[in-house]
Amino acid sequence: MHRRQFISGVPAGLAGFGALAASGQALAATDPLETSDKFGVVSVKDFGAVGDGVADDLAAIEAAIAYIDSRGGGIVDFGKGRYRLSNTLHLGNGSANQVSTRHHRITLRGAGKGSDETLDFQQQQDVTELIYDGPVSAGAAVIQFNGPLHAMNVFGIMANCNGKAGRGYQIVHVTDGLFWCFAKRYTYAGFVLTTQTATPPGCAYGCANNTFVNCSASVPANPQAYGLVLTSGSPGNGLIDGDAANNDFIGGAFSYGGSDGSAGLYLEGCDNNQFFGVQFIAQGGNDGKGYGVFFQPWPGDRRFPLENAFYNLGLNQKVGGVCGTLGNVMVVHQEGDGAPLPLLDHLTVLATHNGRMAINGKRSYRVRDFAQALLEHQSQVTTSTAFVAVPGLGASLSAVKDGSRIKLDFSARVAKSGGGSGQFVLNVNGSDQPSTLREVAASSDYASVAATLLLPVQAGDYAVSVRYRSSDGNAVAITDAALLLEEFY
Repeated sequence: MHRRQFISGVPAGLAGFGALAASGQALAATDPLETSDKFGVVSVKDFGAVGDGVADDLAAIEAAIAYIDSRGGGIVDFGKGRYRLSNTLHLGNGSANQVSTRHHRITLRGAGKGSDETLDFQQQQDVTELIYDGPVSAGAAVIQFNGPLHAMNVFGIMANCNGKAGRGYQIVHVTDGLFWCFAKRYTYAGFVLTTQTATPPGCAYGCANNTFVNCSASVPANPQAYGLVLTSGSPGNGLIDGDAANNDFIGGAFSYGGSDGSAGLYLEGCDNNQFFGVQFIAQGGNDGKGYGVFFQPWPGDRRFPLENAFYNLGLNQKVGGVCGTLGNVMVVHQEGDGAPLPLLDHLTVLATHNGRMAINGKRSYRVRDFAQALLEHQSQVTTSTAFVAVPGLGASLSAVKDGSRIKLDFSARVAKSGGGSGQFVLNVNGSDQPSTLREVAASSDYASVAATLLLPVQAGDYAVSVRYRSSDGNAVAITDAALLLEEFY
């Protein structure tokens, strides 16, 4: 069937025969549009789309999609243009009861991102933008995929919600898709990945195994808007085929309102998704109460969200919510953009750029530096009744980082002659530490003595020593001694 006749409903064979007979031309293919069709590509402009931002292009775009679907799938090319839509552009007719019977293996191809209110360069003009101009609704989307659908792709298209549609892309029960696309001026979220309210027969996964490369969502039109939402149409079913799972997000930036209750990334009961170098940045009504990432468990199944992995996220607000009990991991967490080290149960942060880490909701410390002093097989003796430093038992660390903890471990063998006792204490930067005071009674035999100290410290240099004294002026000897100073960060 010829594409132009596909729109009008006139049988292609009859219409073509009449035109050829009237002109006296030979019965041969003369439409150059057929050439691109052989390669599985059609243009929306061949179906009447104007792309001037004024005409309603929804019907023409739907016709182009229907045509390529009749050929078993392919590429719908938009070229440069601003396409006004009087309502949501739907692909697929799937539901909780059936896999979609149409629109599988379709690629929507545009010419690039275009400008937005934060990036408005001349070079970004004359690209591809779909402008929603339908009823105002937080549930409406510029483009909605009604799966289960397979192998859906979107390249180089900006979904402009125009402050009317809540969502740029509503991706419902789609698998094995590839996306390089963009959204702006949304009131709910730039991108939403979810599922039907139940898993249809014959469907093995939810919204899964999709890849998003350098996608972006910008200029939220609501201070409570999200940037990216991963959720389920059937919260709490506890099945891998019932949520957004195994999706990869590589690069890109998702802006959100930044106000109370908003989040750059909202994860509700999803699992095994990976995020590589993605930015979630608060804009609009940023009152400091939003979240860069927010974890929301399923009712009745606290295992989720689980096993999601984050690599080098850029956040300017905190991480919050409740992680699933099976855990999530941030391999690298950026603190430089303003988000503090997350301390959530069941969340592990392996490293920040500043070298810190957290395990299952608690700050974890690792040895950053150390120094030690040993007094082996030799004795140091004092008869002083005032504390004096033990020769050879001192150590120091320089440029200790703010927020570190220093740990001192001291052990030795001690003998006190005469009566009275021998006393030992650890000293930090000239200050004796009373909790480390140890006393050894007079004896002709050597006795063991030990002390440990852990201190939170500020940035700076630290010198530590062991000091000892004799209570009555008779000799006290120390031998086989060791002092270890460690910086934990």
